[in-house]
Amino acid sequence: MENLFLTLLLIVGIVILAIPQSVFGTIKKTMPVLLLLVAVFGIGFFINIGTKSEIQIIASNDQNEKAEGNEIFLKEVIVNGESKKPAEVFSKGWIEKDGGLLWRSYDQVQGMKVNIHAEFKSGDDIILVLRKNKWQGKARIKSVQGDQEFDGYINSESESLMDFEIQIISSSLLSRNNLIKIAFILWIIIVIISLICKKFFPETKKDNKDRLIGLDLLKIISAFMIVIIHASSGVFNNHEIGSIVWKEGLILNAVTRFAVPTFLMISGALLIGRKISLDKAMKRAAIAGVALFTWSFLYVIAKWIYWGDGNVLYDTLMILFNKRASGHLWYGYLLVWIYLFAPVLNILYESLSVKMRVYFIVLGLVIPSTFNGIINYFSLDSQLLQSSFFIYMNLGYISVLFIGRMIYENRYIIPVYIGCLSSIIGFLLTVFLTEGVSKRLGVSTHTFFSELEVSNVMYAFGIMLLGCKLGLKGNDSFIKKAIIKLSELSLGVYFAHALIMWGLGNTISIKGRIFDIENSVPECLLFVCIIFVSTIIAIAPLGNIPFLKKLVKIS
Repeated sequence: MENLFLTLLLIVGIVILAIPQSVFGTIKKTMPVLLLLVAVFGIGFFINIGTKSEIQIIASNDQNEKAEGNEIFLKEVIVNGESKKPAEVFSKGWIEKDGGLLWRSYDQVQGMKVNIHAEFKSGDDIILVLRKNKWQGKARIKSVQGDQEFDGYINSESESLMDFEIQIISSSLLSRNNLIKIAFILWIIIVIISLICKKFFPETKKDNKDRLIGLDLLKIISAFMIVIIHASSGVFNNHEIGSIVWKEGLILNAVTRFAVPTFLMISGALLIGRKISLDKAMKRAAIAGVALFTWSFLYVIAKWIYWGDGNVLYDTLMILFNKRASGHLWYGYLLVWIYLFAPVLNILYESLSVKMRVYFIVLGLVIPSTFNGIINYFSLDSQLLQSSFFIYMNLGYISVLFIGRMIYENRYIIPVYIGCLSSIIGFLLTVFLTEGVSKRLGVSTHTFFSELEVSNVMYAFGIMLLGCKLGLKGNDSFIKKAIIKLSELSLGVYFAHALIMWGLGNTISIKGRIFDIENSVPECLLFVCIIFVSTIIAIAPLGNIPFLKKLVKIS
C-alpha cells in the first residue's frame, strides 16, 4: 500500500508539472491549502500501529567514588514476564559471560562497543536485570522514558541484582518510528511541490557579478563547523581528561570555534555600513522571528515525541519568552535582535571614526573578555564580572559585527599574514587555556569556547579576512553557482541539523559495524558528514517553495 501511494504521488507530480501556466495561476493561490491536504492524506497512509521503540545501554566509563571498578553486567532481560538471555535481545558489542553481557574498560576485545541497543514493540513491559556490587560502575539507559542513570555500586563483594523497569508506551501516531515515516512522506511531497514551484514560479535572477564568493564559502564551512560543535561534545566530555581521545576531542572542538563569530562578522559585513530603512529592518526581523518560532515549535514536538519531555502548549508559549526548545536556537533570537537594530547600528557605525570604533571594540569586547578569561582560568569570584555581564554580552556582539564590517572595508589593506597570525594565536590560546583549566578542575570545561572570547574572535578575524581576500566574485560557473546555493541554505542547516541529529541518535550501523558518535573523533566526523548532507537534502526543496523558503533563506 505504501509503495502504491508513493507511485501515485509521483505520477500526480509529473502530471501537475505538465499543467499550463495559465491553469497553474489558480493553483498558486490555493497552494497552502493543497499542501496541507496532501500532507494529511500522505501521513494517513504511513501510520503504522505496531511501532517499535529502542532501548540503549551506554557504559559511561564512570563509577561511584567508592567503587573499585566500572563494570556493567546485564544478567537478564524480562519481556512481558518472559525471561530472555541478553545476547538474544541486544546488539553485539559486549562480552558474553555467564549467560549475560559484560562491559569493562580494561577488557577491550575486538568489536567491543560502549553501547548496546535493542528494539521492543509498543506496549511491551521490559525489565533489565543488572548486577550490583563493589566492582560495578555507572551506565546510561536511554528509552522512551528518557535518559536515566544506573549506578551499580553497593558496598558488597557478593552479587546483588537490580530490576530496571521500562514501559514501552503505545502510540498509534506520534511515535518515534512513525515520526520518521511522516517526515519522509512530507519530504517526498515537498520535493514534488518544490519541482512544481521551480518550474512555474522561478526566482528572479540575481546579479552575482560583484558578490564575494569567499563569504559564501565561509558560510558553508561555518555551518559545517557548527554541526561538528554540537556533535563532538561527547568526545570531549565523556573521556578521561588527558587521554588521547580527549585531546583529539579538545583539538576538534577548538578547530571549530571560529564558526559562530565568523557568522556574526559576515552579518556585520553585509548589514552594517549600508542604509537600511525601518520598514525593511522590521520585515527582516519579522521573517527571522517566524522562522525561529517555526523551527522552535518543531523541536518542541520532537522532544515530546522522542522523550516525552515537556508540555507542548506551555513550551510553545514559552518560545516567545526566550525559553529555547533546543540550546543552539539562541542564535535565532540574536538574529532577530540584529535585524531590528540594524538601522541604529548603521548610524552608530557611520558616526564613529576608525579610532573610536577600535575604542568601542576594546571597551565592549576585548577588556570584558580578557577579564572574564582571567577570572575563569584562576577560578576567581568577582562581583565586577557579574555586574558587567549585561554590557559585555550586548556590546560584545555589536563589537563582533563592527569587526566584520571593518575587515570587509579594509580587506585590500590588511596583509594576509596578519590574518594567519591572528588565527594561529587565537586557536592556540583556546586549546591551551581549555586544557589548563580542565586539568586543574578535573572536568572538561567549555569556558573558552564562547563566541565572545578574545581568542575565538582572533581566530575568526583571520578566517574572515582570508574569506574576503579570496577574491572569487560571482559569475555563471557551475561551482560558484553551487557555492551560492549552498550558502543560502547555511542558516537553514543551522536551524535544522539538530533534528536530524536527534533522529539518528548516538549510534549508526554500517554493514554490521556499529559507530558511536562519542567513541572517537573519526566516528564523530562520520556522523557529522551524514548529518550535514542529510540536512541539506532535507531542507533544499524548501528553498523553491514561496510559502516555505523563508524558513531556510532569511536574508
